[in-house]
Amino acid sequence: VGVGVGLGLAADILLGITLFIPYVLDRLIYARFFKNTIVQMFLFAITWVCVDVIFEFTPVANYVSLGYSQYSILPLAQVISLFGLHFLSFIIVLFSAGIALYFVNFNPKKKSKNIKTIIISSSFLVFSLLYGGIYSIVPPISNNSIIVMNGYSTNTSHSWSRRIFTLEENINWFTNDATLAKASNVNLLTYPEESFVIDKSEENAFIDALSKTCSENNIYAVIGIRVNQSKDTFLNQSWIIDNQGKLRSKYTKTHYVPFAEKGIIVGDGNIEVVDTPFGKLATVICMDLEYPTYISKVRRLGADILVAPSWDWSSMPKNHSRSDSFRAIENGVNFIRVTEEGYSVSTDYRGNVISEYFTSANYSYKVAKHIYKMPTKGIATLYGYIAVALPFLYPISLATIIVTSVVINKKKTSTVK
Repeated sequence: VGVGVGLGLAADILLGITLFIPYVLDRLIYARFFKNTIVQMFLFAITWVCVDVIFEFTPVANYVSLGYSQYSILPLAQVISLFGLHFLSFIIVLFSAGIALYFVNFNPKKKSKNIKTIIISSSFLVFSLLYGGIYSIVPPISNNSIIVMNGYSTNTSHSWSRRIFTLEENINWFTNDATLAKASNVNLLTYPEESFVIDKSEENAFIDALSKTCSENNIYAVIGIRVNQSKDTFLNQSWIIDNQGKLRSKYTKTHYVPFAEKGIIVGDGNIEVVDTPFGKLATVICMDLEYPTYISKVRRLGADILVAPSWDWSSMPKNHSRSDSFRAIENGVNFIRVTEEGYSVSTDYRGNVISEYFTSANYSYKVAKHIYKMPTKGIATLYGYIAVALPFLYPISLATIIVTSVVINKKKTSTVK
């Protein structure tokens, strides 16, 4: 918890300093040199989003994006399936700036001119709500579903470094869960981040045992694994094993929590999609979800279901897991975030919550083995295909507006002379 509080405080300080930038630029430059309130409004909103974009390329990631504040307003959030999280932040700031500029520059003699900022900024909000409302009521493209069971970690002491269970105990733990899953007609068994801790020398034996168990019980499994490479280094992985006992994917965590995961060997960012009878299955791990552009790979790979083994702190609020479900909306995937210590959440590709529950530190509080039905078919989204280009769009737009405004002002000045 100390690490979590420290990181949270550091992030808050960085956020406060960084998000001060749009206001400074607005007062020192925009308001002085750009007298057109509509131009000021767009400059402020785009500058805000440029700062938002910068965070995505830092260790702080997009934890602090203003767009996440709308996680509970799904009709509005659906617009991210078109243009992503940053566009949602843009809409919020543009609308707020439009209203603020109306009152700051209010002139009873020029009511029609003043209200333009409200009309223009509101049009973006109205478009997003209309799109989201229509998108939300369109019937799903498929009613097919599978039964999912979320398992629990063997790492019940919340230790980041030391071994908890022996290899045999790890195998028995998984076997017991798989047996229960088979009895409950489960198709997919999932586990949180670092649910099983093994040494490198045990890896092959553990794979053989898990593969045999999946085959015998006719289940697919996505398993959070920590593989210690040495005394001081480890791999944080998510394995996908199919119902024939074949290890189909071994994903290594690519983005990690600064200062909290000392010794982690970072992955190469290779996300694989596994074909299954119920759809295409992909996996990433926890912190990877905070990088929208990175996760957009799953749409271009055609994934239907995204499973993210995760690990929070108990002090983290529910909105953290909920905001991660934005990756589902952006990429048209059904989403499972199975969490060690914190909120686990599963949603469909529109962000509708299917399953949600809390697990406390050391499992002093937990629900029974969580079993639920999950839709299996994803949907193509515009964002998934243009995501890589979008972070460059905002600074280009900012530069274009500034240059265009300067040119127009110069022409007006020349004409007056």
